[in-house]
Amino acid sequence: MKQQPKQKNRKLTVIDLFSGAGGFSLGFIKSKGLDHEPLYDVRLLVDIDKEAAFTFKRNFPRIPFLVKDIREVSADDLRKTSGLEQPDVIIGGPPCQGFSQVGKRLLDDERNQLLRDFFRLVLELKPKVVLMENVPNLLGSLHGEYAGELLDKLREEGYEPGAQVLQADDYGVPQIRRRAFLFGLRKDLKIKTLSFPLPQEKKVSAEEAIGDLPALNSGEGQDPVTYASPPRSTYQLERRKSSFFLFNHIARKHAPKFIEKISIIPEGGGNRDLDAELQFSDNYFSQAYARLTRNEAAHTITTSFLNPGSGRFIHYRDVRSITAREAARLQSFDDNYIFHGTFVAQERHIGNAVPPLLSQAWADHIAGLLGLKKEVPLKKVLERGAKGG
Repeated sequence: MKQQPKQKNRKLTVIDLFSGAGGFSLGFIKSKGLDHEPLYDVRLLVDIDKEAAFTFKRNFPRIPFLVKDIREVSADDLRKTSGLEQPDVIIGGPPCQGFSQVGKRLLDDERNQLLRDFFRLVLELKPKVVLMENVPNLLGSLHGEYAGELLDKLREEGYEPGAQVLQADDYGVPQIRRRAFLFGLRKDLKIKTLSFPLPQEKKVSAEEAIGDLPALNSGEGQDPVTYASPPRSTYQLERRKSSFFLFNHIARKHAPKFIEKISIIPEGGGNRDLDAELQFSDNYFSQAYARLTRNEAAHTITTSFLNPGSGRFIHYRDVRSITAREAARLQSFDDNYIFHGTFVAQERHIGNAVPPLLSQAWADHIAGLLGLKKEVPLKKVLERGAKGG
């Protein structure tokens, strides 16, 4: 009897709004099932940032990217450009600026036009799953009423909603980065329990993340370069496995007097470790002009990581600010994702991104909730075998 070919699971389709350079999408692209086949089909990214679109399209030329102000985007635009009548998943991180005075409803505040348009498109397309990323303050005591309003809106429109703040280093990202997520599942899916991705046990340090990258002095580096050493950690191996050359590893040029000052700052130290006469302005916050600690995760990578005065962005070993590639590693981008444009554009695209590994934790979790099989890491397979499972 002739054996029938095995049918593959249908991929879940995804639209990414306010995508930036695509960090959120990357996690869904990387999520795979037991057959090592992708679980998701990312069909469209939308953002007003032309430079972000250029970077993403250079990396993923076959995935459509709509460069347009979200306020001018209709549900029909999304259907036409994505080729989808109704996507399975809509993800996005709309800016939320209207934390206004008490009494003004969040979705009525004009400053939250972008947030309103995100929900407008979600509720017109009615995906199975909606996942929104935002600042932790959205769920804090001062602004928690706003999150409640958003959750109520989803509930009224037929979703089972929930919200939680997740920390990136709980999901394999070598960075202490707290982000709020609003999550909604359509009620007709009849999924009884709304849950969030479980944290991983293993934490990744700054050295485990970037310790294999070539040492640089201020102003050194070029594109591309070869790796100077083999990977020294599982994390480095994973980031390098699809890359033959290294891009975006170029150090910002610092003035000699500046170099002289920051060379005194010890690993893990900061501006306050300098003698009083050498300290930078005391108007800076505590993490200003601070060095990374090799055995700990980095602090939040912002859109100003090339400026040591903006945070803990001085390399733990080299006397300079971290490079775009080091920041991308700390955000969990693979080395084969190449950033294009000016240093300012690269900072914006890396610093604003949802860390791909955090996104992948969400993608794997959603796939499990919707009944798709997920790829089991080799370590877990070995552990089950040892236990006789």
